[in-house]
Amino acid sequence: MPITAKELVAAARQQITEIAPAAVVSELAQPAPPVLLDVREPGEFAAAHLQGAINIPRGVLEFQVEAHPAMACSTDPAL
Repeated sequence: MPITAKELVAAARQQITEIAPAAVVSELAQPAPPVLLDVREPGEFAAAHLQGAINIPRGVLEFQVEAHPAMACSTDPAL
C-alpha cells in the first residue's frame, strides 16, 4: 500500500527540529551564520524575506539545492 500524504508529513516532522524566531535571530548574528533557505514561492519571497535568505521553492528543492553556490559552503546547519 502506498504511503499517504499524512504519513509522509509525519515522517518528515520526525526529522525536523523547529526553532523559535528569536533563536533564528541569534543564529544569524553568529560570526559564521547558517544558510537561511526560504522555500516559499518566488512571489512570496519577493514580497518579504530575511536578509541573506536563499529562495528555492519547496516544489523544486530536491532538484536545485545541491547546485546552488551557497550550498557549497561549510556552514552547518541550514535553517
